[in-house]
Amino acid sequence: MKPSMLISALSLGLPCIHAADYHKEVADVLALVEKGKAGPGFDLFFQSNRFATPLPADLQANREAFAKYTTDMGAFQYDRELGEYRIAGAIVWVMHLLVYERQTVLLKMQFFRTNAGWIAGQIGFDGQFADHTGEIALRDLLLKNASRTVPNQSSEPTPASGTSPAGQEPRLP
Repeated sequence: MKPSMLISALSLGLPCIHAADYHKEVADVLALVEKGKAGPGFDLFFQSNRFATPLPADLQANREAFAKYTTDMGAFQYDRELGEYRIAGAIVWVMHLLVYERQTVLLKMQFFRTNAGWIAGQIGFDGQFADHTGEIALRDLLLKNASRTVPNQSSEPTPASGTSPAGQEPRLP
């Protein structure tokens, strides 16, 4: 199955509740997702953003899509943090790989900092993450092999190896 769905909410202005540390918010969302409660995890994510609570119609539709998608993937297996990407100390993207029985899913959460604390900005998931990583892996392997040399099997030149001087390995075409 190659579903793709990106859920993105606008980064919406001023907060009602501020998260002192976005790490706790990420951990709490992941704990709900791991228990098969992706919808409530989505709700919890936006708790720090007063403009997203209660969820507007477009975010409600995204919440339902996220909950259905994760349910369709089978039993949750585990998650791994892929990393964080920070921009000027004001914005952070936290990326997690969610592994289900059926496939992997990339979960992306974005927070921004105000003077009062961190605010939930965007949440999204990508069910085609495995396809993207496959393309990157293939590209990296091709680049790596393009600079790899083939060991010289004999000192006699062969049509495949050309007329390489003794002791030098021919380069792959």
